[in-house]
Order: sequence, then C-alpha cells, then structure tokens
Amino acid sequence: MNVPGNFHQAVRNDYKNDKDYTRGHLFPASYTADESDRESTFTLTNIVPQVKSFNEGSWSKMENCVRCFLDKYCKHNNLIEGYLVTGAKPGTETLGKKQINIPLVLWSAFCCETEDNKWLASAHWGNNTKENPSTYIQTKTLEELQTELNIDVFSGTKCPHNKNFSELYADIDKKCQCTPQASPAPPTTKTPTFTNQPLLMLLYQRRHLICRKALRRRLNQPRSQFLKCRELHLNPKRSWERKGTERREKREVMCYTMFIFLFKAFIQYFCSFLAF
Repeated sequence: MNVPGNFHQAVRNDYKNDKDYTRGHLFPASYTADESDRESTFTLTNIVPQVKSFNEGSWSKMENCVRCFLDKYCKHNNLIEGYLVTGAKPGTETLGKKQINIPLVLWSAFCCETEDNKWLASAHWGNNTKENPSTYIQTKTLEELQTELNIDVFSGTKCPHNKNFSELYADIDKKCQCTPQASPAPPTTKTPTFTNQPLLMLLYQRRHLICRKALRRRLNQPRSQFLKCRELHLNPKRSWERKGTERREKREVMCYTMFIFLFKAFIQYFCSFLAF
C-alpha cells in the first residue's frame, strides 16, 4: 500500500490536554447492535477532531434523533435496517504534532425502507465551531447536501433526493432531541378599515385615534377637514396623558356619536326634501 507523503495517522497524544477539541465519532457508537461492534467505533480511524460544544450539542442531538427515526420508521421484515454515511469536509487548521486535519464541516445522511415499502432519506450537516447549547442542526434533503457541499450520496437508488421527512418528528419521543418543528401561525384577523367613512373610524378603537381641533391646528389643516381622523399609534401612558381623564374621553365619544346621528338625520331630511 502506497501511503501519501502528507498522510498523518492520529494517535492518542494528539488529543491529550487539548481543551478545544474532542474525539468525535464519524459512525456513532450508539448505532451499533452489540458490544463488539460498539468497541470497534472507538478506533482513531473513526475519529476526527471535533469542537467539544458542537460534538456534545447539536451533533449529538442529531445523532439521537436519527437513531430514534431509524428505530421507529426503518423496519423491514421485522428488522431495523438503514443505510448511513457520515463524513467530514477538511479544513485548513491542524491538531497535534501529527498535523491531523481539523474538519470544517461534518455531515451525515441516511436512507431506509419502511414496512409499507416506502423509502425515506434525509441529510444533516453543521459547522465544526463553538455553539450555544440550544443550537439544532436542521434536517435537509440529499439534493441540498449535494448543492451545498458537493457531496452526492445514494445516487442511482430509490432514496428520495428532493424531500426530507422532518414532519415525522412530531410522532417521535421528545427525548430523542429532534429539531423543534415550527408551530403553525395563528390565523390573522384583518383590522377593518373605513376609508370611505372617516366618521366611523372614531367609533373603532377609540384609544388609537385622535380627532380633535387641536390636531387640525397643529397640522394646519383647513376647517373643512376638522372631522378627518388620523391614526396615531401611542402607548397607553401617552394616550391617557393626551386624552385627559376617562370622563372627558367618554364625553368626547358621546358628542361625536351624537354628531353622527344628527348628521345622518340631516342627510335623510335633505334627501327627502330634494325628492319633493
């Protein structure tokens, strides 16, 4: 076997006394079927330098979620079967005397067949950097993995490339730490507007409207527009300061309501007069 001159095999001392990086598994030990297989994952050929907060944070959550997904949905002939590939995109920094490359990005993808002969697949990747404990890795499609990282997996198979199945996370135990799904937005209620009837605006959300002569004078509006309302978004404290006491506010509403009634009555009388 010809070994390239720039090839460096990691040893245990490369990770010794390093506070920033830990030994991160490519194939997770928790995915193995028995103790013998589990022990085989701890070889340094299955290890890459991984930022501690990333390894114990979002990457660990993703591994737990995928394992739960495989256990729940990837059953075929009463056996849990699935295909999993994991890799690392090389970076520019190295670790230890052996100059072990520190990955820039870690990625993982899986594909499996369900009991009803449907194929499911998803991909995940994350930057090998420090992160907050609340960070999650988003579930992506195999097509997005190829577009973003130029990594093509499961090509020429039945694995779906343009769809992920994160909507199935809702049926998985919350302990699996899958990516929280956004709750549907509550239905919005449209605020009614009375653009053609400015007088009616006064009766709608009175505390957000000011229709006063003082406003007319301040804005230098002509007297003919003294009933024109202008919507002002004021906080409750300023609104009370400008409107005065509650009693005065009620009087203003009553006055304007009476004016509307008289105005309508005058219009009806005027129309009936013209009819004669």
